[in-house]
Amino acid sequence: MPSQFMKLVFAFFAAIILLPFQISAQTNYKASIVTTKSGQTIQGFIDYREWLSNPASVNFKAGNSTALQIYKPTDISSFEVTGLDAYQAAKVSISKVRIDLQNMADNIDTNTYTATVFLKLLQKGDNVSLLAYTDPIKTRYYISDNQEQSAPQELRYQAYYDHDSRSVKKKNTYYAQLIDLAKKYKGNDADALINQIVTLNYTDDELLKVVKQLNNEDPKKAPIQSSAFPTYHLFAGIGLNATKTSTAEVPSDNGSTDVSKRFVLPEFTFGVSTPFNPTTGKLVFRTELGFLLSKAQTLRYYPEDNYTRITGVSFNQITASLRVQVVNNFYNTDNFKFYAGGGLAINLSRYSNVVITEGRTSTLIAEYNGSATASVAPSNTAWFMPMVRSGFVFNNKIDLTFAYHINIKSFYAANTMFVNTSLIEAGVNYIF
Repeated sequence: MPSQFMKLVFAFFAAIILLPFQISAQTNYKASIVTTKSGQTIQGFIDYREWLSNPASVNFKAGNSTALQIYKPTDISSFEVTGLDAYQAAKVSISKVRIDLQNMADNIDTNTYTATVFLKLLQKGDNVSLLAYTDPIKTRYYISDNQEQSAPQELRYQAYYDHDSRSVKKKNTYYAQLIDLAKKYKGNDADALINQIVTLNYTDDELLKVVKQLNNEDPKKAPIQSSAFPTYHLFAGIGLNATKTSTAEVPSDNGSTDVSKRFVLPEFTFGVSTPFNPTTGKLVFRTELGFLLSKAQTLRYYPEDNYTRITGVSFNQITASLRVQVVNNFYNTDNFKFYAGGGLAINLSRYSNVVITEGRTSTLIAEYNGSATASVAPSNTAWFMPMVRSGFVFNNKIDLTFAYHINIKSFYAANTMFVNTSLIEAGVNYIF
């Protein structure tokens, strides 16, 4: 039977995990402008989401109205979330081939399909515009020749695995597409830009530099997307960890009893949180380095005819713990956030004051009472634990955080025995 303490802990984390499902879907309406197919602009608010892929639709409220209108790419010409993102509806050809190494094709694949979608506008200029379309397959970049007023064309790129050379090869069709535009808009001055194009990587940063020059703009000019939102936050804090270490070794005598003590000691944390989309800040990659002080004391009692034999181990432990996690801000405002998520803790522990105890106790024979101890040299052990984390952020400065480390595999500790470790943390961080 678990202790009353563990029952309370399990109840707390169960409530934390279920809390997101009890919170109604939070909206995040931002000032926006919608342009209809006829060219009319409508001021209002769009529910701005964590769009890891281009949105298939948007929720819009015009002016001060509470009436909700759902717009798809076939309904409007474009929309802009003021100062954040802009999207343009277009009927385009979309490549289907994957370019990630695990699913990469082994030949040139030109298969496409046609759909009307929202393209993210990365840069708009007098001559050309750069757009992007992301779905679960990949990100594709599109170029629009604004002088031609034609549909955006995908900048074609494919990486494929060549079995003959046993290497990844690239078909950079987008080089030729951009060179044609350089000749059109730069004329006799195209050579320098062409030399830059033929070394381009297929990324938005590098493509933007070329597009800005095609538009006769400063390559350092900021793109459509706002850079006013921080791309990462540093934090540091202190906390407490409640650690209980028990033996994981199977006793030869099933009548034995294990007793372990839980210790509560301090810890220190330093880390960085990086939102996947800085403008929404909902989904966050969190990396932290923790330094934990802990102790262990475990005893095993073996009943005999006239006495009870006792074996035990105790030690002090200092742990450096690297935690990589993904958390989601289920409730996300400037003044208050609630988050939950999980990840993996990679731990390196130093054990000291390691003492092994052997003894006997008897209420019948006094001579049987006694014990002996032996010391074990200090040692190090690397071990891993999955973890879940939740917490509350106040005014983007104070982070009240809780974590539960899930022990799924025992490890050899202090050069003495295999152990199971139960670890619970609570702390407060200051966000810089």
